[in-house]
Amino acid sequence: MDKIINKKNKGISLIEVLIGLSILLVSLVSVISTYNFFLKVANNNTEVIKAEFLLEEGIESIRFVRDKSWSDFSNIPVDTSHYLAFQGNSWSSTTTDPYIDGFFERSYILNNVYRDANDDIAEIGVLDEGIKKVTVFVSWPNSGSTSTLSTSVYLANLFDN
Repeated sequence: MDKIINKKNKGISLIEVLIGLSILLVSLVSVISTYNFFLKVANNNTEVIKAEFLLEEGIESIRFVRDKSWSDFSNIPVDTSHYLAFQGNSWSSTTTDPYIDGFFERSYILNNVYRDANDDIAEIGVLDEGIKKVTVFVSWPNSGSTSTLSTSVYLANLFDN
């Protein structure tokens, strides 16, 4: 009678082990899922950054084409997609699509610029032969669809009168 057996906390039951392992498994799965998400976002951001650099390079390249000869530049057909190619030691306009790194497609479109009665740029009015609007596009495949970035600038005849 003097001996009372206390069976409290004599060991870990199977249920406690399963609950502990479940908590660890859920934690591990959430960490791996978060890592995969951030890795995917980082890869996507890399493509966007490259595309933004290609846009900037496209504008600068078109400026080189303009600087070579305004008459050649202004005679490029408007409202038509064109591409840029580095040939020899300078940039030129081409109708052949050279993919960049086999992944990015860069094109540009020239548009005429018109002036209204106040000499402001307008949709209709008098044609300003000393300015062209240039829109550069960069496209790339992204998760089963196509992503596109674009930018527009106005380029003026700086050297020829």
